[in-house]
Amino acid sequence: MPLRNLLLDNLWLKVFALVLATLIWLSIQIKINKAIQPPTSPLSTASERVFQRHVLSILTEAKATNAFKLEPREVSITVKGSLAVVENLRADDIQAFVDLTQQPPELDSINKVAVHTPPEVALVKVVPPNVRVQRQPF
Repeated sequence: MPLRNLLLDNLWLKVFALVLATLIWLSIQIKINKAIQPPTSPLSTASERVFQRHVLSILTEAKATNAFKLEPREVSITVKGSLAVVENLRADDIQAFVDLTQQPPELDSINKVAVHTPPEVALVKVVPPNVRVQRQPF
């Protein structure tokens, strides 16, 4: 009998607590995954798109023979443009790179990430905006 009382006493509070805990867990999972985005206005023609894990390139002078290591090697790029253009945009249409042509080759430096996008698309943000560049010995 005590087991039955333990389960059935204040049953509505226990069900409420279970539902509340489930809703909290679900909202945290959605926030982490960002699976559900707020709906955009049907009148809006602008759209944003995020390109995750976009691989960085290194721009050096043609005569440079040094090897470099980037940390991190990939960035997240957010762009904005008209809905039709952004939907058809491919990751290959965007170039993210670190420009090492205007600085002396140091062993270790922090450099800004540069991004080239098509003319119809605007860059919103790059995460991270700076990367660590290390010159590697041969």
